[in-house]
Amino acid sequence: MCRPIWSACALWETWLIVSLARVREKIAALERPVGPARTPDWGVADAGTGVGTPSAEVHRGDCWAQGRTLRPVSAERTRAELAGGMRACAVCRPDTVLREREAVTAGSPPPGAGAWADRLAPGRCRV
Repeated sequence: MCRPIWSACALWETWLIVSLARVREKIAALERPVGPARTPDWGVADAGTGVGTPSAEVHRGDCWAQGRTLRPVSAERTRAELAGGMRACAVCRPDTVLREREAVTAGSPPPGAGAWADRLAPGRCRV
């Protein structure tokens, strides 16, 4: 007994549909982020009620006092907000951290480096 050709085609089509669904599931699984979401380096969070207190503060991304409304911003925007008068968080001190990073980037030692900075200055390294 011979099966009709349309039956074999229908079986082949069903197999292709199932295979395509499996491939799409694997692609979706690979495209999903594996770990937790990346923490931003800097952010601006709403701080107070707006009555007599500033409405926003600048925080480091890993600050525990940031609250739930942290909006990620770049380091340049953070510097601009701090220069514009926005309050820095008293816990994580983003203004101090940014000042230290600028000093290191410019080639001068960070504040508080003391005698170690003199020993490690370019051209004065004694090994």
